[in-house]
Amino acid sequence: MSEEQGERMHQDFASLKSATRVIHQRRALKRNKPKAIWNLHETSFSKDSKLETDPKNHQIFLDNFFTNYNLLVDLKREGYRATGTIRENRIKKCPLRSTKEMKKEDRASYDYRFDKQNEILLVRWKDNSVCTIATNYDTIEPLGVVKRWPPVQCEIIDVNIPKLFQTYNKNMGGVDKE
Repeated sequence: MSEEQGERMHQDFASLKSATRVIHQRRALKRNKPKAIWNLHETSFSKDSKLETDPKNHQIFLDNFFTNYNLLVDLKREGYRATGTIRENRIKKCPLRSTKEMKKEDRASYDYRFDKQNEILLVRWKDNSVCTIATNYDTIEPLGVVKRWPPVQCEIIDVNIPKLFQTYNKNMGGVDKE
């Protein structure tokens, strides 16, 4: 690594470090260590960074803390491909079947809605629990197959899984672990 690249990495790290704010409240402690809250609007990442200049080479995967409908629309407008789990109160009155209804259905059932204007896909899928994912580029099909151990039967069964759930699980594995 050249000296210039090392200096750029140090600047980016320093700017990200300064963009975090440590919280010392009781609820914000994680294993008795303060949590850091990220404020990404104040980082020094500019139009010069490769992430900014070539968004088509990147896919962004978000957990439900960050994902919301407007963020996916903005990322799509800028050319970024993004997928993330999304909380039920952030789906802008999307007419998906409710989580309560989905819990009563069989495993591997799913419901989806596509916003043609903004090209955002929302999919709610039932596995052990009900999960909702929103994306601005991925698709449902082809359906994949995952193996599950049901509590009633004594053998492993195959369960259909939408493609975007497989992609999300593959790419989020280990990212949010400590």
